[in-house]
Amino acid sequence: MQSSDRVVDLDELSGDTFQSVIDRLTRLEDSRLPVTVVGGGATGIQFLFEIADWLRAEHQHNPLRLIDATDNVLVQFNPELAKYVRASMLELGIEFLPHCLFQGQEGDELRIANKETGEQTKLASGLTFCFVGKRSAMAVETNAFGQVMAGREALSRIFAAGDCSRYRSVGSNTPTAQSAVRKGKLCARIFCATRGI
Repeated sequence: MQSSDRVVDLDELSGDTFQSVIDRLTRLEDSRLPVTVVGGGATGIQFLFEIADWLRAEHQHNPLRLIDATDNVLVQFNPELAKYVRASMLELGIEFLPHCLFQGQEGDELRIANKETGEQTKLASGLTFCFVGKRSAMAVETNAFGQVMAGREALSRIFAAGDCSRYRSVGSNTPTAQSAVRKGKLCARIFCATRGI
């Protein structure tokens, strides 16, 4: 994946350069180039709507689009949530390109590939926010309650939460703060319940 100064990821957003990202968005006003968000998970969707609100508040009319490798947004959550988000996107005129893989960006040119056919496409994009997620190379397997698994046996006193854990249950295993907090609270509840606290 190639990138450029037109691609912003979580590392850049969490650093000291956040104001430079706002400056880059502000400079897009004259060109009216689209703003692209890559990744329809929890982080991508949060930023998508924050960017939409910011553009509206600043009276900028840049089109907004979302690109994702799957066929829908928030696929790890309840389908009703995805349905609500898609309806909100439609209401705001946000374009959705499913089954697309981000290939990189040079200048104002974004490159994507259709995940199913491999067909390459070039699109205009003034600024691209890339939230494709991170995967830990060493995720700890747990049961549905966060207890670490040793083979088929759950270790009753050892728990794991956060982006280095993989829960064996329906729900979010995404490496996000929201998911880590939910997992941590679950571990605390189970631990307290088993100890009578």
